[in-house]
Amino acid sequence: MKLQLYNEQASDGSVGIYADNSEFYPISIQLNPETSHMDIDPTYSNPAVVPPRTEGYQIARLVGRAGKSWKFNYAFASFPGDVSTAHHDDSHIYQLPYATDQIFWISQGYQGVLSHQGENALDFDMPIGTPVHAARGGVVVDLVEHHDRSCSDESCNQFNNFLHILHDDGSFAAYAHLQKDGILVDLGEVVAAGDLIAYSGNTGWTTGPHLHFVVFITIVGRRETFQTQFDLRNGSSGLLREGSEY
Repeated sequence: MKLQLYNEQASDGSVGIYADNSEFYPISIQLNPETSHMDIDPTYSNPAVVPPRTEGYQIARLVGRAGKSWKFNYAFASFPGDVSTAHHDDSHIYQLPYATDQIFWISQGYQGVLSHQGENALDFDMPIGTPVHAARGGVVVDLVEHHDRSCSDESCNQFNNFLHILHDDGSFAAYAHLQKDGILVDLGEVVAAGDLIAYSGNTGWTTGPHLHFVVFITIVGRRETFQTQFDLRNGSSGLLREGSEY
């Protein structure tokens, strides 16, 4: 994450701690200050949520006690998204992330034994270069598309091309293993469900070409993923199952 923390002393002698967030999504910061003869202003929330593309956002204020020699230090942890309000709207119906005239097999489902242990994610088995469409509308907030490598073990996870879209409930959708230079949208762009956003690939930790799709929120210290309802294109909606085609 592109995040910088720093402190400045005010004219009244107090010390403000500030954050610059260069990302296109909010960042939550859990501050862990260590102080001597200083009080922490309780009007500032901890975790603090720094809005996207914001500089000089004050997240804390430390006040030295009169007549005392004071000092401070701090550590912090940061998390993508707004941990105070993010949730998942379980009633939302997602669109299948490909063209309406196509059908693909779910090669690995929620909590799959190959690489989805502890994760509610889906793998759509699809050829390299398949058009990928937004399953839900939102804002494009993170992307990587310069990698062209893959292998079948976790060491190749660093070579994953991906796209993240932030939804209006604070959840994110991740579209992963995308084709090199295969992302068609820009950071900060607003997309609607069904919009063409990328081309599928075979980058990163993968045993073959597929689209990895997962919806998540960040809670302090961990990520929570969700099983999502999809429009099944037959007048009904439901969960997608491993080994089935849709």
